[in-house]
Amino acid sequence: MPVRLALATGMRQGELLGLRWDDIDWGSRALTIRRSARRVKGKGILVTSTKSKNGLRRVELSRRTLAQLQAHRTRQAEHRLRVGPAWRDHDLVFPSAEGTLWEARNLYRDYRQCLEASGIRDISEVNFHSLRHTAASLWIRAGVELLTVSRRLGHATTSFTADTYGHIYPGQQRAAAEVLDHLL
Repeated sequence: MPVRLALATGMRQGELLGLRWDDIDWGSRALTIRRSARRVKGKGILVTSTKSKNGLRRVELSRRTLAQLQAHRTRQAEHRLRVGPAWRDHDLVFPSAEGTLWEARNLYRDYRQCLEASGIRDISEVNFHSLRHTAASLWIRAGVELLTVSRRLGHATTSFTADTYGHIYPGQQRAAAEVLDHLL
């Protein structure tokens, strides 16, 4: 589910790990990204505010993503009952097996297992952040407005988004050359 949500939203790994159930507005089919979890040397895992003020954002969800989140929540509740009193509730969407903050390296380990099972030939070039780039690239290819992509990703400017993902516009020069012919 963390991989699915990363692809659906473009969330960073730390944002996924810091996401709480109360960040999800089921009625409006959206989530609010408020915080990020990361390991700080000598201090352990800390939950901090988002990377920047633009990182604090609301991201709308599809019905399918919301349904998958609900199924994930149900599985998590069942697991919580099996764990019993050892469960430490932090209201996290993606906690460790005991309910605490999930280590990024453990999430990455599980992600690598998904990659190995996927049939991707060279997984050495694929990291968790690749999911964010994949989401942005697919939105742009599908014609989602650049401002919307930029806001979903929490970028400060559309120019940053364009500079980062501009390489995925093959053929756009040709389209620009042809588009105004009817007016000329």
